[in-house]
Amino acid sequence: MKREALEQGSANRKTKGLVMALRASTSNISQLRRLEEFCKHMAEYPSTRGKAVKARAIPCLLKLRQNPDQAIQELSMEALSLVGYVDPVKGRGIRLLCLDGGGTRGLVTIEILKQLQECCGQEIHKMFDYVCGVSTGSLLAVMLSAFRVPLPETELLYKQYSSQMFSRNKLMGVGKLFMSHSYYETDVWEKVLHESIGFKTFLESTRDPECPKIGLVSSLMNVTHLQNFFFRNYTLPSGVHSHFPGSCNYALWQGIRASSAAPGYFEEMKLGDWVHQDGGLITNNPTAIALHECRLLWPKEKIQCVVSVGTGKYVPGLEAQPADSASLKTKVTKIVQSATDTEAVHTTLQDLLPPSSYFRLNPYLSQDFQLDEIRKDQWDNMRHDTQMYCRKNTQKIEKAAQILLKTRMPHQKAQDWLKEQRDLL
Repeated sequence: MKREALEQGSANRKTKGLVMALRASTSNISQLRRLEEFCKHMAEYPSTRGKAVKARAIPCLLKLRQNPDQAIQELSMEALSLVGYVDPVKGRGIRLLCLDGGGTRGLVTIEILKQLQECCGQEIHKMFDYVCGVSTGSLLAVMLSAFRVPLPETELLYKQYSSQMFSRNKLMGVGKLFMSHSYYETDVWEKVLHESIGFKTFLESTRDPECPKIGLVSSLMNVTHLQNFFFRNYTLPSGVHSHFPGSCNYALWQGIRASSAAPGYFEEMKLGDWVHQDGGLITNNPTAIALHECRLLWPKEKIQCVVSVGTGKYVPGLEAQPADSASLKTKVTKIVQSATDTEAVHTTLQDLLPPSSYFRLNPYLSQDFQLDEIRKDQWDNMRHDTQMYCRKNTQKIEKAAQILLKTRMPHQKAQDWLKEQRDLL
């Protein structure tokens, strides 16, 4: 305990010293070097961000962000994120996009987003302040936000990745399921992520001024009670605490891999002291917990628009089965379905949020598509079901687009300017 206190004291002193050195630097080379040192230190000791703020790091970093040198601008934005500084939202209020889990049914999500983007006339990363994803939704969140991949290209890549991930000899798959609790080759999935996503970190995504806040959700397994974990590309302001543990000190591919580690499909993901599995085990619809994060980031902002996109739902006939026909497999399947139900969250939010600001887009599907479906004719059926849904809900999607496009009011822009001037002092 004493040793930890001494280490914390040393980290606090170093934080103060790094801020003073940063404020004293004058040349671009010196500022760049100091920024690199500061970012590395703050990533290692995030608990010292309060000391950094007291040492007047924020006005220093805001001024450096105005430097014409692009490298200094980018590192300044990363440093501001590390000390918990949050810029105002760009619309009239918070605009949140949440993407459910669902394996290759993520193609349903892509089709819905294509319709929404067509109505808005803007790319996804420009339409939202916060993008949250679970499992397959985490992959889409990163592709559309951190990498700004256009939706048509996202769809092509998504199909390519799915075909690589879910191609497997059945006999070998069953054998591996017993050996490592994963039917598919986890190494193949990780290789796909390395080659497509690379090793860019969550923090590095903050260097792009157009990148929204990103939250990817996994499930922690080696804790007393199952709990969601947030992979974030931001740090909460000093003194502000989330109900959910999380960190920004990971690579984007690690967040996707952890969030999509579905039991029986892929191996669990071990990162430091934590063991992660698919976020959908607890929360397959992350809208409610994403709203919690948004409230912590922008406590004084109203909710402008929440768009929650599902991967489709199949509702079979409600015919009663014989009383003795419920096998163990059937019971386990129903328990899993209940635990990963996305509509319970929707029902609650529908009651709590104004209808003019909350839009749940989750089409009915003509059949029960599996999470690892890779047959092209079945993909076509998914797309057909989704397009039918979008046609029937054109007014709903257009209404969501209309609300998303509402810009900041003059008095809000004035308040934002005044806040920035105060922060610069």
